Amino acid sequence: MTVVRVMPARACAEAVTTHVQQQSQVEKPLVEKSNGSLLSEANSEGPLHMVVTEETRGQQLRRNFLPSMGFFVICLIPLMFGLTRYVELGVNGQDQVTQYYMWFIHVEIMVFLGFGFLMTFLRRYTLGAIMLNFLGSCLMFLVAILIVGAAHQTLGTDQDKIKVDLPLLIDCTFCAATGMVAYGAVIGKATPTQLMWIMVGLVPAFALNQYIVIEHFHILDMGGSNVIHQFGAYYGLAVSFVLSRQRSAHGLQHPKKSSTYLNDAFSLVGTLFLWIFWPSFNGALASTSSAATTVPSAEGHAASEQFLCVINTVISLSGACVATFMTSVLVGGRMKAEHIQNATLAGGVAMGAACSIPITPAGAMVVGMAAGALSTLGFEYLTPALNNKIGLRDTCGIHNLHGLPGILGSFVAGLASLGMTTKDFFTRDCTEVTPRECGGFQLGYQIAGICVAMGISIVWGLIVGTIITYFNPLKELELSLVECFDDGPWWQEQTVEPMEDVVHPQAHHHHAGTTHSKKLSLHAAGKHGACKQHGHVELALDASYPTRGTEDASQSSHSEQSKQPTQLGRSVV
Repeated sequence: MTVVRVMPARACAEAVTTHVQQQSQVEKPLVEKSNGSLLSEANSEGPLHMVVTEETRGQQLRRNFLPSMGFFVICLIPLMFGLTRYVELGVNGQDQVTQYYMWFIHVEIMVFLGFGFLMTFLRRYTLGAIMLNFLGSCLMFLVAILIVGAAHQTLGTDQDKIKVDLPLLIDCTFCAATGMVAYGAVIGKATPTQLMWIMVGLVPAFALNQYIVIEHFHILDMGGSNVIHQFGAYYGLAVSFVLSRQRSAHGLQHPKKSSTYLNDAFSLVGTLFLWIFWPSFNGALASTSSAATTVPSAEGHAASEQFLCVINTVISLSGACVATFMTSVLVGGRMKAEHIQNATLAGGVAMGAACSIPITPAGAMVVGMAAGALSTLGFEYLTPALNNKIGLRDTCGIHNLHGLPGILGSFVAGLASLGMTTKDFFTRDCTEVTPRECGGFQLGYQIAGICVAMGISIVWGLIVGTIITYFNPLKELELSLVECFDDGPWWQEQTVEPMEDVVHPQAHHHHAGTTHSKKLSLHAAGKHGACKQHGHVELALDASYPTRGTEDASQSSHSEQSKQPTQLGRSVV
């Protein structure tokens, strides 16, 4: 569909001139060299101005990516041989498979299918969204067996070996999920080598945070509102803040930071995978919680916890879905794919901490509705504000889906513990439901857990981001403007899409391909809108599917545009 807006020629020229003058302070035009390549007039002030070919990126993968992965493998092999053993279950081994394997598979589906497809909304980054999610999750899973396993089993004990069992594998998959949450902040902006170091760098911080808030603070966090969602979100945002600090191209106005109808459909498939399996995610380790194993009849209590996890999470997710659709229409006039893909899941995030306690079905529904509305409002207002005010580039909006609902979930668990009595949770008394003596004390520890997770994740993320960006020990070439959010540099049979072929009608939103905006303007379109010489501004909402009667006009506009000199910023293919 193509929408044509008419603007007087003088107004169009003035608007374009003003915009170009504003951009000229940070961007230099590109000129064509005699050999046909493009180079900045700034005479190579850094990697942003370099001509990066497919051969160069291939050499970069062989020079940096392969040695990095080789280093990880060389470290993993001897450590696995020396430190890990099977847990000694004897005749009870099959019982553990029966009890945990179904939950384990559900969590795996969420991490590898759900998160992977959820991030396919980017029109030119589908392969990277799915396959780098696949690689990063597997690498983090293996590293977590050593680091998370050691933190759980050897710290403060005389045990010198890591006993591998299904609960540990589920916990390691949770660690991988935390990494995929963080991936959402840097997707399309980090090279594969940088991404692998970001993922591996998260694992020790994840283990440290989990050890403090679970083992020492004993916070309520069965489904990981704190240790998975909040921690992963702010770690990823901190890395992204450093990685994109000097890169305005990483913001919401990048022309490739947009979607198409098909990309939105694939992303919604990921949403449905996550939505369906989220109760298993929250309840997978319910039977191994500290509260469930401190009483004689632990088996019965474990079943009760998993029952509550499933019921509370399903109701909360349903409430979030309803609230998201309503809020999306309220703030935008029509339903927006970005909101539905993400905010409908916020109920599962917010219920992660309180899912194992009896907050009542009505309470679960209210929490889900609040989380869905909060997440939708965050996508609509908070993400653009943070992008414009402090330069926080959040590609997938993880702050709205994981960060804010994660904090909300920890507060909900603390508030819910205030009402616990000896009759509220089957046969448990207050000290059994909340690992401390009373609900007020538990609320204080929930708040402390929020602060600890925030502090560790942000500080650690800033350190990792600084190392890979400014110290850059591997001398990794940064992505140029046209390479961001594009599979072309890294995948065979894929090429980088030229910037002049990209139409981004509402660059201040991160999903632009199939949605409309009341704020659509020439300034929002930036230099990538098509301004005709006779004064018409043509903004294609979906260049791939022109409507009948406008196809010829679109082609004519493109041909006229191609005759004009193109300014692509500071970087080229």
